[in-house]
Amino acid sequence: MTEPASPLTPMGASSAVPDEPKPCPISWRHKLIARYHRGPEHPSKRRLLRWLRRLLAVGTVRVEVGPGIIMELDEADYVQREILYFGGYERETLQLFDRLIANARGFLDIGGHHGQYTLRAARALAPRRGRVFAFEPTPANAAALLRNARLSGLGNIDVCTAALSDTAGILRMVQSHATNTGGSRLASQTTGTRGELAIHVAVHPFGDFVPIIPAEAFDLVKIDVEGYEARVLASLFASTAPRPRHILLEYTPVDFDYGLPEGLPAWLERHGYIVRDVTGAPFSPARPLPEANLWAERQP
Repeated sequence: MTEPASPLTPMGASSAVPDEPKPCPISWRHKLIARYHRGPEHPSKRRLLRWLRRLLAVGTVRVEVGPGIIMELDEADYVQREILYFGGYERETLQLFDRLIANARGFLDIGGHHGQYTLRAARALAPRRGRVFAFEPTPANAAALLRNARLSGLGNIDVCTAALSDTAGILRMVQSHATNTGGSRLASQTTGTRGELAIHVAVHPFGDFVPIIPAEAFDLVKIDVEGYEARVLASLFASTAPRPRHILLEYTPVDFDYGLPEGLPAWLERHGYIVRDVTGAPFSPARPLPEANLWAERQP
């Protein structure tokens, strides 16, 4: 006697989990522009690139920045230009990130920008059914991240458009100039700098999101929030969320006051972390910090 089909599975349909959608094909126009961008420099290169892009009707350049990772990139923005030319921004940090994500079950990206780390993690985690949870409160950046996820055929990403801090409220976020879209930051008022726009965003303590973030995402956490790193960490540690196993975070005390007299590295050590730079060397305030990023690993 034939067993009846499940009511959730149509007759003749497979019950297997469907494969992830494949990345979007890249046209020869975009491939040609990307190849020229990455070619040798010469005096008229910028002028010829502008002419070629107008001729081929190419605005942002669609390019495969890694296996199965498609991004639309605007060379006017510094970070995107680095990714377009070299396949990645902060390449020493990316090397460390690739080693860490290989042994992680999930990833939490706080300050996702256009998705360099989010997409890289999602592609690595997809075969293991792992997921990525990304925070990106700036509307234009969140839209770009989602567009790049769609182009890459990645469906294992959740994006939240709220900001994180140690207290709830509504804060003004300054949308940076087009040449530095990753520099969006929370601020009490606009600076009046040309090209900066003010956007009001909802700010929440970390505990508000603990029920919806997979516990596995805390295997690896990246934080890049333009000086609010310490507030995000304080909110995270005060919540019921698991303590992250690995944390990668930007640290530029020359630019930002983190509100910690002992300094952020010492604060992390006090909370049970070993703090290194992205090359694996122990952190020392007496030495330059490669790519201005810290690696904090939770002690056993």
